[in-house]
Amino acid sequence: MISTKNTLKALLALASMALTMSAMANDPDDLFHLVEVQDKSEVWINPGMASYHFDQNKNYNGANWGAGLEYRFNTVASVTAGRFYNSDRQYSNYCRCLL
Repeated sequence: MISTKNTLKALLALASMALTMSAMANDPDDLFHLVEVQDKSEVWINPGMASYHFDQNKNYNGANWGAGLEYRFNTVASVTAGRFYNSDRQYSNYCRCLL
């Protein structure tokens, strides 16, 4: 008997492979490209909301509410910070600087 968990994993793997293959079929050279640096100066609000855990027997928290802010200096550089209530029912803080 095939379990629901294994079926979902297989479907996700197949969907991922199909997306990758369709991108490569269009133009393999266009799969990766350099991003042109352009000034942005944008502020984004990043809400944390929910997650799904395949192992439902471990009683993980699926309501991962939180908030974060991101400031984009340009198309390739940003800084992000936030806080959310994680799957282990603890608060997690994060910070990232991408230059």
